Amino acid sequence: MTVKAFRRIAQRYWDDLLRGEILNEAFLRALIGPVGIVIGLMIAERLFAPILPYGRGLSVLYVLPIWFAAKTGGRLVGITTVIAVLAAFQITTPAEKPFMATLLQFVIFTTLMLGFEGMEKRLESVTHQADTDALTGLLNRRAFTMQGRKALGKCIAEKQDAAVLLFDCDKFKQINDIHGHKAGDQALTILAHALELCAQEGDVVSRLGGDEFVVLLTESDSIGTGFYLTNVRRMLAEASQSLPFEIAVSVGVARFGHDGRSLDALMTAADEAMFRNKNEARAAVTIKSIAESHRSQNLG
Repeated sequence: MTVKAFRRIAQRYWDDLLRGEILNEAFLRALIGPVGIVIGLMIAERLFAPILPYGRGLSVLYVLPIWFAAKTGGRLVGITTVIAVLAAFQITTPAEKPFMATLLQFVIFTTLMLGFEGMEKRLESVTHQADTDALTGLLNRRAFTMQGRKALGKCIAEKQDAAVLLFDCDKFKQINDIHGHKAGDQALTILAHALELCAQEGDVVSRLGGDEFVVLLTESDSIGTGFYLTNVRRMLAEASQSLPFEIAVSVGVARFGHDGRSLDALMTAADEAMFRNKNEARAAVTIKSIAESHRSQNLG
């Protein structure tokens, strides 16, 4: 950790303070936990000072609020917590040379804070990769199950409507066979974008695998569900105009309470509805083709 790096951190901290990005409600709320731990450690040191070995106090435990700040609040909260820890050290264990001691402690604790921050970012990156579909950027099946159950539980607790929509890309194999796998990937990416763009905050969108997608709509009744489907189909139709193939979907809808009361039950009901709709559409196309064939024969 160099003087230049510390100067850069201090400058960013000061700039954010002047812009009002530090002393706001979110920052103060994030600071409550770390500062609370610092105050708790100070009180504990006072109470247990007579029985602590060799007069060392609880110095090593002051790493905890710094770690907690880096994990939950980010760098600015971390730097502020470091300052709070330094102030606590001055109160509980004043040094003979306070300036040098404080400077050394600042270097050590700031280095620890930056290390904790880096670890948290790497952990978040690994978790994101584990939960995300590589092609579309949507949640994968495992992540959908976890987040979907949580979102559905919230809907149940707040007595809100919810629906599970299962999507299957029509003629996806034909797109791959005729136009190539890059075209197939493009179709999936466009479909994923449409599903996500039409969703609202609180909805959960996922690619289950292959050409199957699922959406959990929260706070959505039958009218809201229909509105969502209309928007998705409109976006797919607009995207298809500039492509050498059409992107269309078969959909199965399962409404909470009517088709099931758990995520698994709704997924099963939506899957059955999707395949039923897909087969009915194929049958309708077949009947239409036969009728057109008979009509052309009669004209001939």
